Amino acid sequence: MSHAMMGCVLREEHAMRHDPAGAAIVIMLRSLKMPGMAQAVQDLLEQGSPAFEAASR
Repeated sequence: MSHAMMGCVLREEHAMRHDPAGAAIVIMLRSLKMPGMAQAVQDLLEQGSPAFEAASR
């Protein structure tokens, strides 16, 4: 597995640890070939954005 691929896996696992629903969104966006949107969601998850958390429920 390449270093870049490892980073994606680690970021997804990191998100899954905290918010499985958020991680599912990130995985879905990546599978749809939308890496920019996936990164934006990842950033919001890491920041603990209250607006994102309310919207994702």
